[in-house]
Amino acid sequence: MHHRKTRITAAGHLSCKALALAVAIVACLPVHVAAAEPDTAPDAVVDFDIPAGDLSLALERFSTQSGIQAMYRQELVAGKRAPAVKGALAPAAALAKLLAGAGLASERVNARTYVLKAAAKAKPASEKPAQQPKSNSPAREDTERNEVHDLADVVVVGSRLGSSPVESAMPIKVITRDEIDRTGAGNIMQVLSYLPEVPINNDEDQQMIGMGGITTGGNTNSTTVQMRGMPRGTTLVLINGRRTGESPAFSSSGLFDLSTIPLSLVERIEVLPAGASAVYGGDALAGVINIVLRKDASGLELRVRRDVAEGYGTSQASAMWGKSWAKGAMTATATWSDKGALYNHERALTADSDFRRFGGADLRNLSGFPATVYSLDGCPASQLSCVVPLDQRNPLPGLESPVAVVPEGSNGIGLKPEDFLATQGMTSKQTNRRHLRSPEENYGLHVNGHLELSSSVEAFAEWTHTRRKVPAYQAQFVLFGGERGPAQSLVPADHPFNPFGVPVGVNFFYKETGIFTSFEQQHQRALLGLRGTLGRFYWEVSGFRARDEARSAGGRAFDANKIAAALASKDPATTINPFVSDGSAPASPEVLRSLLATGLSNDMGSRTSGLNGYVRGPVFNLPAGQVTALLGGEIQTNRLELDTNDQAQISPHLQGSSTNRAAFAEVRVPVLSPRKGQAFERVAMTGALRRETSDRYSGNALTKTIGLEVRPWESLLLRSTYSTGFRPITVYSVSQDPRTFQNAAVDPKFPNEVARFEMLVSGGVAPDLVPETSRTITMGATFRPSEDWSISMTHWSIKFVDQISSLSPQALIENEHLYPHRVRRNPETGRVEFIDSRPINIALRDTAGIDVGIDGFWSTELGDFYPALAATFTYSYEQQLTSQAPVVSNLALYDPAGWAPRWKIVPRLGWEYRDTASAMLVGRYVNRYRDASPLRTGPDAGKYQDLGEFWIFDLNINLNLGRIFPQRSSLSGSSLTIGANNILNRLPDFCAGCGVSGYDASQYDILGRKLYAEIKMSF
Repeated sequence: MHHRKTRITAAGHLSCKALALAVAIVACLPVHVAAAEPDTAPDAVVDFDIPAGDLSLALERFSTQSGIQAMYRQELVAGKRAPAVKGALAPAAALAKLLAGAGLASERVNARTYVLKAAAKAKPASEKPAQQPKSNSPAREDTERNEVHDLADVVVVGSRLGSSPVESAMPIKVITRDEIDRTGAGNIMQVLSYLPEVPINNDEDQQMIGMGGITTGGNTNSTTVQMRGMPRGTTLVLINGRRTGESPAFSSSGLFDLSTIPLSLVERIEVLPAGASAVYGGDALAGVINIVLRKDASGLELRVRRDVAEGYGTSQASAMWGKSWAKGAMTATATWSDKGALYNHERALTADSDFRRFGGADLRNLSGFPATVYSLDGCPASQLSCVVPLDQRNPLPGLESPVAVVPEGSNGIGLKPEDFLATQGMTSKQTNRRHLRSPEENYGLHVNGHLELSSSVEAFAEWTHTRRKVPAYQAQFVLFGGERGPAQSLVPADHPFNPFGVPVGVNFFYKETGIFTSFEQQHQRALLGLRGTLGRFYWEVSGFRARDEARSAGGRAFDANKIAAALASKDPATTINPFVSDGSAPASPEVLRSLLATGLSNDMGSRTSGLNGYVRGPVFNLPAGQVTALLGGEIQTNRLELDTNDQAQISPHLQGSSTNRAAFAEVRVPVLSPRKGQAFERVAMTGALRRETSDRYSGNALTKTIGLEVRPWESLLLRSTYSTGFRPITVYSVSQDPRTFQNAAVDPKFPNEVARFEMLVSGGVAPDLVPETSRTITMGATFRPSEDWSISMTHWSIKFVDQISSLSPQALIENEHLYPHRVRRNPETGRVEFIDSRPINIALRDTAGIDVGIDGFWSTELGDFYPALAATFTYSYEQQLTSQAPVVSNLALYDPAGWAPRWKIVPRLGWEYRDTASAMLVGRYVNRYRDASPLRTGPDAGKYQDLGEFWIFDLNINLNLGRIFPQRSSLSGSSLTIGANNILNRLPDFCAGCGVSGYDASQYDILGRKLYAEIKMSF
């Protein structure tokens, strides 16, 4: 993403395994203070009120009050004082006063950024006032340039040393609020889809399956993120640089649900597409997403937005208010959204699950409407399932076929066998109705602030609460299995509506039951901390608590035993009439509700609390400069509470917790000093080390990151990193109660016998289970041939081993030599008597590729243009399911468990005209990849089809109403944004290996073209 005032710089590396020891995590300039109000003119006079005190805290207030970014190294300001600055001043003049007497100077590098240096290397800011832009010139002035050191290049993710320039060891990318607005994205996942490392759609179709394991056809709208095709859960999500808890919607996977955070609350998103467990702990195997919430606002901002697509619409509104004063600041943001429903029948591809029209299989449900009636003649009455094939059964009474469909338009009363003559030999199938997107209401509130307690100590706090309600889905009444005759679908001979006078089986589907299930989720997060300076050191300590709660309730399933009992009833008022076909209900509402499974609700909750602290600053001098280090520690507890009210589950009532403790350190070592007038060393090394213990694994986990930055000359940066990551078993898996049951399998040592044994399926952690681990190597370069152009390339490789998964008892017995602790035999007979089938380490993934980024600028009489290109080329994706299994390639081969296309390309073209109008055109391209399964029917049966090879284009247009209508003072600070996503309405291709959905939800978006409009007003 690229815009005049902010930029994402795609990092570059060329990996080389021989350089494995050389490199590490981002390093850097320690103190970043976010701009207060991005739309404030950089040269406008500001009413400053900064008290005398510590220089670093004074600079933080300067940024809050002015909206201007001050970049510096912590050692430059450590232990120094600043005078009071009060009154209406230009930012350059205010900054000059703050630096007076500190031996420092400022250099303005663009409209919103100053870099602080030692006075000997640059003129003091007071001697070099900021240049005023020419308001009547379309040409870009220096104050309007989009330089590398802009706000998007000052980040937190990847290091706790402080804010780091993006052009450091690690390939960090930042999506600012301004860029979010320019793309027209409506949610966090859409924003992330503009990164080439992230799939286009990220599987928004999360089926509403409670812990009871019942699929309702509903959709929780829950979303998560995957990077580089790695499995879910390998990308760590942070909020304001701190870990999130496990969302109940994903409790079994240990994931955080990104849909709980409305996009209106987001200030920027920082992305590190590389392992970073040494900085943030477990789960950062493939990378880190840091969501920075909005803060440091000034005044009031209102936004209203409406999105519409065919059959679908959403409405959003938000209000943000902020105020700063001499000793502190406060910001409050409130959001609301209302989303409509999108059903599968509203799209041509998904409306009919009979995919034979595309060469696929017929995946319709055998339970249809009207019902299919089956003969049970020849089926033993004592069996729940009839194994006699249909073509070997006698026909239904009065017919010549053992199967027929209830005639259309019947109310189910008074039918006779001859009424079925026209439908004999036919069956009725049904495409299950389900949500592609469920209706939802979402509310959010975020408050944050800071308060000066003394000249060197400041308190800060934040609180977030979001709530979303999904009145998701209507429970559907289904009778299934008539073909085989289970008791649930057996209609007795004396049933009051049975026209055949003999027992028959039925397959029946009824959707308009009037019984709804619902899903509700709440997320709360509170943080309180202190920060300040002590001599030349900066310190911070904070505690937080996050709470996620979800509840799925209502009619989600019907009880099979109650259905069978109702079918056996001879009373027309209490039985079920599956012979209706005129749309009327098979039973009264009271009877249908009485058939619901009782107590089927899921109450799920997770609690995450933590305390961390660190101190950082310059520790000693080398000839090349000061060594900056950080030392800290943290403790975090995750607690999971689950009550499914379903006794059939492994752990219907689950409660457990896990505590992690960690000590961590980081360091930046200058090796070769910067040239005169330059801000960064010619050679620098960085490193991070973290030792973590947990009750989820034995021993401790030691992760590390080392990095190297080399600047042969000012326009070229060479860099490389080596980092390790890990992920332990989830709290959900650890917390389950022990459960065993009897099972059977073929024992190779006794080939003529079936081994019967006790099998442990849950409870605690197996002694041989170790955390999943990863190793990431990156190496690349960034070249700036001029101030207007940047070219970067990064080679990366990620090796992911010891994936936590499961093996069947048969596989464990057959590979007993590999898992000696999982199979126990009787010492006397040698026969298997016990198998531990809890999660096990089995898999390997190894992937590698190249990221490319190009950013540019040119100015014309027609306005300023900002072209950009970001692309990821993956050339290797290998997977090994077990240590004995062959290594297979999932490169450009769809696999729900993990895969990657060869290319994802995201070109952008931005345009802006005199701060009056701007536009951005963004494309997304995924190249060809192979379907997971061959076609089943048609002339190409047995052949694999190609997917992908498509483009999606989005267009966003922004109009500054205050500039267009300067005579309307009421429009000052107002803007109108209109746009379209997927302009060409590119819909998914059929996917034979994607099951009943019929399309690949990771790369294609079923929504189609979406139009939107948003108005923003600032006061």
